[in-house]
Amino acid sequence: MAPTVEGRPALAPEVVAAAVSEHYGLAGRLRPLPAEWDQNFRLDAEDAGTFAVKIANAGTPDDELDLQNAALAWIAERWSEAPTPRAIATSEGATILTFDGPNGASNRLRLLTWRPGEPLSALPAPPLATLEALGRLLGELDRSLDGFTHPAMARPIGWDLARAAAISSRTAAIRDPRRRGLVEQLLLQFQARVAPRLPALPQSVIHNDANDENVLVAPSAEGGRHIAGLVDFGDMVRTATVCEPAVAAAYACLKLGDPLEAIARVAGGYHVARPLSEAEVGALFPLVLMRLGVSVATSAVAAVEDPDNPHRRISDRAAWAALERLAGLDWNEVEERLRAAFGLGVRSRPTPAAVGRGGAKLLAERRLRIAPSLSLSYREPLQIAGGRGAYLFDPAGRAYLDCVNNVCHVGHGHPRVVAALSRQAAALNTNTRYLHPLIVEYARRLTATLPERLSVCYFVNSGSEANDLAVRIARTVTGRRDVVVMDGAYHGNTQTLVDLSPYKAEGPGGRGLAPWAHKVPAPDPYRGEHRGADEAAGAAYAEQVGDVCERLVGEGRPPALFLVEPILGCGGQVVPPPAYLREAFWHVRAVGGLCLADEVQVGLGRVGTSMWAFEQHGVVPDLVTLGKPIGNGHPLGAVVTTAEVANAFADGMEFFSTFGGNPVSMAVGLAVLDVLEGQRLREKALATGGYLIDGFRALARRHPQIGDVRGSGLFLGVELVESPETLEPATALTAAVVERAKADGVLLSAEGPHHNVLKIKPPMVFGETEADLLLGAVDRALATARDDAPVLPFSD
Repeated sequence: MAPTVEGRPALAPEVVAAAVSEHYGLAGRLRPLPAEWDQNFRLDAEDAGTFAVKIANAGTPDDELDLQNAALAWIAERWSEAPTPRAIATSEGATILTFDGPNGASNRLRLLTWRPGEPLSALPAPPLATLEALGRLLGELDRSLDGFTHPAMARPIGWDLARAAAISSRTAAIRDPRRRGLVEQLLLQFQARVAPRLPALPQSVIHNDANDENVLVAPSAEGGRHIAGLVDFGDMVRTATVCEPAVAAAYACLKLGDPLEAIARVAGGYHVARPLSEAEVGALFPLVLMRLGVSVATSAVAAVEDPDNPHRRISDRAAWAALERLAGLDWNEVEERLRAAFGLGVRSRPTPAAVGRGGAKLLAERRLRIAPSLSLSYREPLQIAGGRGAYLFDPAGRAYLDCVNNVCHVGHGHPRVVAALSRQAAALNTNTRYLHPLIVEYARRLTATLPERLSVCYFVNSGSEANDLAVRIARTVTGRRDVVVMDGAYHGNTQTLVDLSPYKAEGPGGRGLAPWAHKVPAPDPYRGEHRGADEAAGAAYAEQVGDVCERLVGEGRPPALFLVEPILGCGGQVVPPPAYLREAFWHVRAVGGLCLADEVQVGLGRVGTSMWAFEQHGVVPDLVTLGKPIGNGHPLGAVVTTAEVANAFADGMEFFSTFGGNPVSMAVGLAVLDVLEGQRLREKALATGGYLIDGFRALARRHPQIGDVRGSGLFLGVELVESPETLEPATALTAAVVERAKADGVLLSAEGPHHNVLKIKPPMVFGETEADLLLGAVDRALATARDDAPVLPFSD
């Protein structure tokens, strides 16, 4: 349960007064107070002083109310001068009074001691000394809460900055696309650079809401202002303790000309009472920004769902102003300023001049030393210095959400994979002419994920090597030479594979398909000859495979092999219609050919519904080729086939790959399987892929340029068209969207025969937060992009 607009109480003052009189023995004047979710009153009791009366939202669980009361009691026992309220018990001894209202609904009331003073927000600008005092108070508060526990302290709440990713589902309510982009870019950086570090920082129960409405000040004897009270403990939570000063600093900087000075004063005061570690200081400024981001995103939602409650949007204008001022600052430079304020010294970091904007010097050297046929992505190429999970980092530390890298299958720099590689590299790396258990173990584990017939492995170093070997195997086993391939397909960079891949052979610089390579139309349900994702279309496309086979038999050169991607990659992320592979395989096998499923891009759980994409079609190929994902960036490829095919290939000529199957590669492959299974990444791909498909189809209702959304799991394509009626490819628009998304920190690429398909095949750790960031970037790009210079396509 959680507070809701419908659950907000609206009791008449006389009803509340009667309950307070009966159960507390108090009478006096009730005055309403503003509240976000509850109903609050000030009670000026006759001869007994002043109290706060709080009637809880119907959606607030009892244990959350008990958490607040228990924490206030704990603080009072350990800090006698704490400027915090205390819960007053009823005459029956309860600190939560439950009573029925006039309509029979149950209400829960708490009576708290009153803290005098005025909100800090009432001051035109808070004095710096007051901000330091606020920081010290919060430090003392957190010290007093040390050791406090409660069953409700770990509940998920939207204001917990450790769970800030939750705002990704709220940013759609921000109507201004520029402002929405600002918050989503902030969230992207936070998720990549800060969120993974928070669990390692000190954790405790904190107040978590020292905003300028909850901090009370009063005139001091010296003529300034002292902190008179801290109220509203409703957002208490166990989280990273440094979130406490970060939250307070976020609101303290709203009215100061130098917001960084406000942050430094609050944090400095906190540091005196409860010293911050270097790691906490490093997280402080991003947490301040994130609190402002959470605030404005929550206000945007409130404006839609609760427009009559201005209290829920009380900080909106000031928070936007602060966020827009602070968001452009370099996090590293701000950290150095804070470190200096705390006497921690300056860290040595590469300056932007040293790394270069866009790596201009590096780009010039690359053009001098690296062959020009090796292309770079994007109009202004990126220099990437690191990666973690679904994110890449440039040398200055800016994060980019990687939506196209299906090489690092289980995430960039996965610690388990890195550790396995390091351990085995330190122990032994040699070829397969010696007995070693890892190659046998990996072959056993890998084939266990495939149909039983596919039981024999050949290990190589890449998908290209795997496909080249598979063609050789098929030719040897059948005694034939010709190969049937799909139009638009790309299968690798060896000469044989370039000669049979229409994507290369018939593309720029290509010399046409080899005489022994024969293409069939891509089974495209969206813009192909046979429209629709049904069995009739699948059978019609498969019949074209049969026609080619029949022609080749008539010419006296029946095919050795049908080479096919179960979902086309470079061909435009095309999903063949049902029955296609089943019928096509039948036609090929009817003339004695073998069938090869190229799973280099789509395999190992990426499609979500199954480990291998061919399984979605109800077929079992004679050979399967693997690459990219099985090594998570380490050079590892494989051909898996049947015992019959393997035995037939063993004609006396030895197959040997110097590095294929080496112990380091096998250790890496095993680690990838462990991570895939342990983190349930196939299931995650299915869930995230479904979320993305729904999200892109929702975008299509606003952007008619989105002609088709297709794919499975985390192998998706979004085809852009000039007109949904003519299906004219929007090639220039697609290039502009890719460039605009890159500027937003989201990396995409274009694919397909017309380069008008956004290809989406990210690391499998991609979740709903990353999906929301991707959807937001594409939404803004389509709203603002104009025809621009095309982005260089690349195949991987």
